[in-house]
Amino acid sequence: MKAKNNNNYDFTVVLPEAQEKLNRQFNSVTKLQDFAKSMFGVSSIAMSLFSTIISIQEGWFSSTVNIILFILTIIIYTMLTFFNVKSILPVSLKHALKPTWEIYSKVAYKNSAEGSNAMLVFQYLEVIKDNENILIEQYERSKCICTMLAILMFLIFLQSVMFSIT
Repeated sequence: MKAKNNNNYDFTVVLPEAQEKLNRQFNSVTKLQDFAKSMFGVSSIAMSLFSTIISIQEGWFSSTVNIILFILTIIIYTMLTFFNVKSILPVSLKHALKPTWEIYSKVAYKNSAEGSNAMLVFQYLEVIKDNENILIEQYERSKCICTMLAILMFLIFLQSVMFSIT
């Protein structure tokens, strides 16, 4: 099959790829938010079980070690909740075209097809670059959530072991 001789060929090839990359960014944010919601649920259940165990035990707070572990658990859970809520909140990713008549008219009417595609590709590349920072921040928050959840579970396990020893 012979390629069409078209001055616009390069931009028509690149434009769908740029559009797909932007769509992947939006999907990634949704997945990271869903992950944060799941981790929030897991940590809440763990803390509920932990609170129940502590509430039925007599003399739990008579040991300084137990009090320190309890305070650490509350601090980690509070930080974990903060990161979860921050990750669940809506994220403002940019779109390639701002929904204004001025922008749409530039793309649709004032430019040639080649100029419109070039402008679109440039817009997509700029927006993808800007959104990348937001995605990296969201991803780093997710890593912090995992680390804090692991620490929280360890503290709960450690306190359970401490209770069974005493």
